Amino acid sequence: MQLTFMDVMIKSFGAVIVPVFVKSFYQKHGALLIFIFYICFGLVPAEQLQGLHHSLVIGFLVNPVYLGAVLMLWFLYTVQTCLTVFNIMQNQTQLFLFYSLGAFSRIQRLLIFLLVEILILLPVLVYSTYAAFIAYTGNFILAALIITGFPILLLAGSVIIYQTLFEMGLSRWKLVLFPNLTLSLPSSIFSIYLLKLLNDQKVQFLICKIISYLVISAVFWTFYDVHNDVRVAAIALVGIGLSHSVLVYESFRFEKTFLTSIKNLPIPRWRYYLHLAGFYSLLLLPETIWLLYRLQLVTVIGLILLTVAMLLLFHSILYKIGADLEKYLSRVLLIFIVVFWLMMYQLIWLIALPLLTISFLVFYTRFYREPL
Repeated sequence: MQLTFMDVMIKSFGAVIVPVFVKSFYQKHGALLIFIFYICFGLVPAEQLQGLHHSLVIGFLVNPVYLGAVLMLWFLYTVQTCLTVFNIMQNQTQLFLFYSLGAFSRIQRLLIFLLVEILILLPVLVYSTYAAFIAYTGNFILAALIITGFPILLLAGSVIIYQTLFEMGLSRWKLVLFPNLTLSLPSSIFSIYLLKLLNDQKVQFLICKIISYLVISAVFWTFYDVHNDVRVAAIALVGIGLSHSVLVYESFRFEKTFLTSIKNLPIPRWRYYLHLAGFYSLLLLPETIWLLYRLQLVTVIGLILLTVAMLLLFHSILYKIGADLEKYLSRVLLIFIVVFWLMMYQLIWLIALPLLTISFLVFYTRFYREPL
C-alpha cells in the first residue's frame, strides 16, 4: 500500500516535528508564558475576566501608541519563535530533520512550516482573534484590519524565512536578527547573566521592557488627575517589579545550571548579595532614567530601592523553595499584594528597608543550603 503525502506528513508531524519544534519551544519559554498567563488570567476572579480583557482591548484599539506596543510584543514573540526554530535546526542532534524535510516538495515544506508556526504562535493568534472580534463589533474598522492582517503577515513572513533559509543550505541557517553586543562590565558573578540576557535573550528582555512601558503608561493614564502623587509612581514601579519577576526566575535557573561552582569560591555571602543588587539595579536602568525626568532625585532613589528590594526578595526566596514555578508565583503575588497595600500609606522608605533586610536574611541563611 503506497502512502500519500498526507499520510506521511501526519505521521511525521505528530511523532517527530511537533515534539522537536513545538514542544521544545514551550518547554524553553514555559516560565515566561506561564507568568504572562497567570498575570492575565490568574489574578482576577473568573466573573471579571471578560470585562477586564474587553477593557484592555478597547484601550489599545482607541490609542495608537498602545496598539503599536501590542503589535511590537507580537512581533518580538514571533522573532523568538523563529530564533528557536533556527537553533533547533542548527543543533547537531537534530540534523536528521534538515535532510528529512528535503524529501518533501517545496509546497509540502511550506505547509509543514506553516503548521509548525501556527502551533507555536497560537497564543498570539487566539488573543488577536478575540481582539479583532471586539474591534469589528465595536466598529473600529481600521484597528480591526490591522489586528487581523498583522498576525497573518507574521505567519507568512516566518514561513517564507524558514523556506528561504532551508533552500540556502545548512551552512546558511545561522541567522542573527540582532547583533551580538560586546560589553565591558565590572567584574561580577551576576554580570554573567546580564551579558547572557543582552546577547542570547534579547527578545525576552525587550518583551519585559515593553510590558514595563505598558504598565507605566496604564497607571499614569488611569490616575492622570493625581499623577503628581508619589503613590502613582510607586504603583507603576511595583507593577514593573512584578513584570520583572520572570527575569528573576530565569536568572536563578541560569545560576543553578551554570554557576553552581560559585559557592566554592572564597567570597563572603554579603558580597554575592551586593553583586545581585547591582545586577537588578542595572536591569532597572531604563525605568530609572524615565523616573528622573518626572520626579525628584530623593523620590527616585526611594522608588528604585523599593523595586530592587522586591526583586532581591523574589530571588532570595528561590533559594528556599527552589525552581518551583507554582510556589514562586504564589509568593510573588503575596509580596506584591502586601507592598501594594502598604504603599497607600506613602511609606516607601519604611517598606524598602525592611524588604532589603528580609531579603538579605533569607539570602544569607539559604544560599549554601538545598531548597526545601
